[in-house]
Amino acid sequence: YNYKRKYYADVNARIDASSKFASNNKSAVFPSLALSWAISEEDFIKNIDDISQHKLRVSFGKTGSNPISPYQSLALLSPIRYNFDNELVTGYFESNLANDDLTWEKTDQLNIGLDIGLFESKLNLTIDAYNKRTKDLLQNVQLPVSNGYTSRVDNFGSVENKRLEFGLNTNLIDSSDFSWGILANLSFNRNKLLSLNSSL
Repeated sequence: YNYKRKYYADVNARIDASSKFASNNKSAVFPSLALSWAISEEDFIKNIDDISQHKLRVSFGKTGSNPISPYQSLALLSPIRYNFDNELVTGYFESNLANDDLTWEKTDQLNIGLDIGLFESKLNLTIDAYNKRTKDLLQNVQLPVSNGYTSRVDNFGSVENKRLEFGLNTNLIDSSDFSWGILANLSFNRNKLLSLNSSL
């Protein structure tokens, strides 16, 4: 949706389902919202010849991930061969510990951006920042030996990723015979482990 080519809104929502998770957690809703303001279209700045573009962007979204093998929430049986009464027979043992709470790995991300174009878009500056938090990480968690199992897949811990990026694009000379421009990028990243816990 846009209003007067100044204010823009984009709203989405999706429902994803996966048979990899427990019966009560197979589906989840992942919404997103994006807003932008074309400041260069406002009367107080529209008549400034040197500014060709000026836009502010804000967005937030939630996504889900399921990077695990099938059936990890179920108790699985695996075959084993052994000697019984001097004969080689095949039996079965429980090789995977059930997890009735196994669910989606979820990521929340907030983005803020600013686009500035000057001198008929010959000089363009972009500033982007985001904060991304992922929780319920799907990991193979080690179990105590006394448990009878070495590990199981569980939702375990959360992490945070932050990024600030500057982009510069110049188009100094542009003709049919020759063009010359400069493209530069500078970014700062930070990753942090927020928590390390489990339902075990």
